[in-house]
Amino acid sequence: MLLRSLTLPLTLMLGALALGAPGADAKTYTLGAIVIENAVAPQTLKGATAGTVYLTIRNKGAETRQLVGVSTPAAAIVELRRAFRDQRGVKTRRMLALNLDPGEKLQIDPENGFEIALVGLAKRLEDGDRFPLTLEFDQIGKVEVTVEVKVPVYSDSPRVRGKGNMHLQ
Repeated sequence: MLLRSLTLPLTLMLGALALGAPGADAKTYTLGAIVIENAVAPQTLKGATAGTVYLTIRNKGAETRQLVGVSTPAAAIVELRRAFRDQRGVKTRRMLALNLDPGEKLQIDPENGFEIALVGLAKRLEDGDRFPLTLEFDQIGKVEVTVEVKVPVYSDSPRVRGKGNMHLQ
């Protein structure tokens, strides 16, 4: 339990520092009017048993859609989580589904308080690795995307969420 309580905050912190401009080779996937793009995961530390995935989902359709499931062979447990703050700091809570209204763009990243948590990693996530992630949407089915693992890089570029932040190159 202590390991899990330390691993999650460390993963969130690294993810928050790591997220930024996706690489030029980021792919786009579609399922009906749902568009998924920029699926990336920060490289994990040696011995880490948890990681995160960040991506963008757009609903270009006229109907509200729900993200109802996420899975990957890269981890034993995959959860969609939302961060919240209480008296003791930032915590995350598992979400069973996530609504996407017509025309909505949702960035699953720490800045917006969302993450896809990977618990019980099959192996360490290393720079250049790729793994499949399946997203399931109500009424329209599943789509498999490829997640690229990238190393967090320090940048003073004002284009990268403000000076002195980390991003994934």
